[in-house]
Amino acid sequence: MHPVSPLQTLPLRVVQLIVNHVVGCSRLVFAEVINQPKEYTMLLRPLLWVCRNFRNVARSLYCSSFDLSLHSARFNEPNNQGTRPRLFDLGYPTHHLAKALTISLTEASIYSGQVLEGLSQSPYCGQAFPLVRKITLFIAMDDPGEIGKEIETNPLVVEANIDAFALRVKEMAPLLNEIRIELDHEYLLPEITSRHFDSLVPRLTQLVDSIGYFDYGNTRVVAEFQLDGIRDLVQIKCHLEGDNNQFTLLARRNAQSLEYLSLGSDEGIDIPSLIQNSDGSCVVYSHLHTLDICDYPRVPALVLPIFPGAVPFPRLVRLSLSAFYPLGDDTLFRGNAAILEHLVLKLDPAVVTMLRKHTVFTQTSHPMLQSVMILCNDTHKNGLVPGTFATADETMMFCLSIGPGAPVYEIYGAAYMGKLTIAPTMFGSHTNIQVLNLVWGCIELWEVITLIQSLPLLSDLHTPQPKLVPVPDDIFHDDLPDYVQRTYAPASKRFRCWHLSYYCFGDHRDVVMCVLLLALVCPNFNYAATTSDMRQGFMRQMEESIASEAFKKYAPRLQRLLL
Repeated sequence: MHPVSPLQTLPLRVVQLIVNHVVGCSRLVFAEVINQPKEYTMLLRPLLWVCRNFRNVARSLYCSSFDLSLHSARFNEPNNQGTRPRLFDLGYPTHHLAKALTISLTEASIYSGQVLEGLSQSPYCGQAFPLVRKITLFIAMDDPGEIGKEIETNPLVVEANIDAFALRVKEMAPLLNEIRIELDHEYLLPEITSRHFDSLVPRLTQLVDSIGYFDYGNTRVVAEFQLDGIRDLVQIKCHLEGDNNQFTLLARRNAQSLEYLSLGSDEGIDIPSLIQNSDGSCVVYSHLHTLDICDYPRVPALVLPIFPGAVPFPRLVRLSLSAFYPLGDDTLFRGNAAILEHLVLKLDPAVVTMLRKHTVFTQTSHPMLQSVMILCNDTHKNGLVPGTFATADETMMFCLSIGPGAPVYEIYGAAYMGKLTIAPTMFGSHTNIQVLNLVWGCIELWEVITLIQSLPLLSDLHTPQPKLVPVPDDIFHDDLPDYVQRTYAPASKRFRCWHLSYYCFGDHRDVVMCVLLLALVCPNFNYAATTSDMRQGFMRQMEESIASEAFKKYAPRLQRLLL
């Protein structure tokens, strides 16, 4: 009788999380699986052999989505090779088990009716996907040739084919309630697209009973579309290379139904038009829980309109501003302090001065914050005069006043972050931090140890490449393990993982020395994460260092780092 793996006893939810994580880490391999079929199998086969639960969950995950490529003339042979490795082949069709469907096709094939003809001859007639609730349409434009001429000369035929395609999609997936539209902008032709796409998109969104997902890739053509007919969307994602006026207006028209909004543009985001009606009143997004603004506002901060007392985002749970704060007051933070859970905020001294003026963040103002990411820049990046607003040190301390109870904390920016020698007081009020990501110029091992000592719940730390210096003058290199053990142990029993980021790493010795010394004072520290291309040399150096005279007597305790 074969012994039962301990993993067999794990709760199903835990098994699902493990498999999802492994599959998620392997996504990059999916695209190359045709050319390198062994890569994917090599990553997952050992996991699937561990226990039956893993195999069952993996097969379920495999069956949960289905990819249908309609680029080829042979529609009855969909290309599923790229995301269906033979490792999971069940020997029978699985499309009826899918809950998410991705359809890849060309825009011209919709307008010409070619895609309808292909589907009618395929195995996917009728209710082929009875469990599908989400469809992603990846629409590309190939060389139209004669099809393009036919489209241009028969607009009524195009409209009829659009209606027929929309009805066929609904017939295939009767439970459909979410549509995601992605455009392959490299092949879009404005003379065709701009004329008919404004009919296609509203017709598709009508299929989902006023619940849709609008997702556009980077394309200038898309800004020319007429989107007036699209209503009652719950999600909009639009990242453009050009003007985004159409999409800020689209967001305003759907303000009462939107739950997720993500906007980006290389020409800037027109924030006033997003939250201000033509009569000057404030637009209220009564159901929006996620707002993501990922490009610079068109107008410099501190000069945009202020809406005294208005609350445009009363239910906001996630706020991501990876560009400079776009308003001159606390408009985005009003009415949601008690429910905000995730925050990404780009700060410069001018923004800090404004937020402090409005007392946006206090020790008790945001009790539900679970993760905080702060992006720091100097004043010059925002066209402001140094010395006019908060100093660099004040900005640094303001970063640490945001969400003192959040278990996940990230701080980016080397411009004025300074040395970490103030670690004991710097994070004094952040006793709940479990994951800390510090991205700045350099950090010393002694600062890392002091930081870990000051954060009792810290288990994961992300830092740049650590430095071993300065070493006390009276301590020789081979005596460092004894010195660190005697001086700092135990630093923490909760600390487990150190993520080391670096771009150029020729000699691993100092970094490995830092890792081993930290392992001596943190008994449960068992993993040092590095980039994959550095991993082999890093592990080789670690083996050599553990066997060296300096660490010889500690070798049994340090072997855990090699697993």
